[in-house]
Amino acid sequence: MDKDATKITILEPGNEYTRHDGTRTMGFNAKTLYDISETSAKDAPVNVPRRSMQELVAALAQASPVKCVAVDELEMPAYYDMTQQTIFIRKGLNENHLFAGVAKEVAAATYDFKLSRTRDFTEFGSYCVAYMLCKKNGVPVDGFRFDTLPAEFSDMESSAFKRELGDIRSVLSDIHGAMYKTLDKDRNDHFSKSKPQAQAR
Repeated sequence: MDKDATKITILEPGNEYTRHDGTRTMGFNAKTLYDISETSAKDAPVNVPRRSMQELVAALAQASPVKCVAVDELEMPAYYDMTQQTIFIRKGLNENHLFAGVAKEVAAATYDFKLSRTRDFTEFGSYCVAYMLCKKNGVPVDGFRFDTLPAEFSDMESSAFKRELGDIRSVLSDIHGAMYKTLDKDRNDHFSKSKPQAQAR
């Protein structure tokens, strides 16, 4: 283990307990994790294909259930408009902010289309999905913060919390799977075009 390895503190579900009003809820424990790329584990994955940021953003847009449109002015990096069923993306973003912003809004759109849940109730879940997509694809996550849970999560009963976690995993799986179908197809198409054709005899 590198002594300077990056630590990540997360809140993980703890024991269930009963409140004074008789409802059941779940406690949380702070847990410190290390970035696997900074450990010396011998079984760490190797030869993971590196994708350019342009490829990743394009695959992310392909994974979106709605169209993505670039605009000159927008208060945030990207925004999913439910009424127009469109993700608007601000022009001129650096690549890392672009990927993270689009990832969060693709997650919001996926929640809407897959689970019929509006962004008012999926903001934190979309944020979590964006974080995990960044981690999986080597995009810096310095701007993400998980020091505390939103109030609606900290007061949530354990069964509801588990459903939220399941929804987060489901949305992440859909987006990540769709991204890599696109990336693998592009790679196979490239190899097919570059492979010499056998000459007819």
